[in-house]
Amino acid sequence: MKGTKRRTSVSHIVRLVFAGIALISESCLEENTYPSLVSDFVCMQTDDDGTPLSLITDEGITYTVELTDTYIHNNDPLPSYVADTVYRVAAMFEPDTEESRCLLYDMTTIYSKVPVPLTGDMTPAYDPVYMQSIRKSGSYLNIIVQLLSLNGEHHLGVFDTTEEGAAGVDLTLLHKNVDDAESYRQSIYMSIPLEKYHLLKGDTVRFHANVYNEGMRCWEIVY
Repeated sequence: MKGTKRRTSVSHIVRLVFAGIALISESCLEENTYPSLVSDFVCMQTDDDGTPLSLITDEGITYTVELTDTYIHNNDPLPSYVADTVYRVAAMFEPDTEESRCLLYDMTTIYSKVPVPLTGDMTPAYDPVYMQSIRKSGSYLNIIVQLLSLNGEHHLGVFDTTEEGAAGVDLTLLHKNVDDAESYRQSIYMSIPLEKYHLLKGDTVRFHANVYNEGMRCWEIVY
């Protein structure tokens, strides 16, 4: 999704249409057979022309980006990014730690909105998903969910559902299957910023989602 200069977007529901408009590329985080390549969620900084300038890992390592022929060929025309902006992306790259640069092979922007409270005027939907993985990395909660889709429309968002006085943080996945037939599994990448919570070591983040054949489930991630 579109990056920002640490601004909070008004809308926290993302519209996905699996005809190719907003489908997250499967190739970015698939297991690869090239040991020199890294596939991970990272931050991407653009330069004053909107061109990818650098990748910043969750460990704080910055690599200057060099676009490979593979990236250029697979992204024709090249994506348009806002200048001087940080995006959260899923990327496949080959790092050169000695030169602090990397060769970029594949990259796609992903859902990475700061959670806002779920308010009473909202009508939440909790259509089921499959949970592929969930883990903390740096100050992000990285999530891969799978939807059953046949190229229709879905709405997704992650909201803050922490009750007043509760210890830790509760986040809940909202999902509405608008008009899609449940057919093939489609993976969606989400990386939720946690900085605003000022979590300390030992604090708990609880992530809630409605899972196929299981109902509402909760994952507890210790910070």
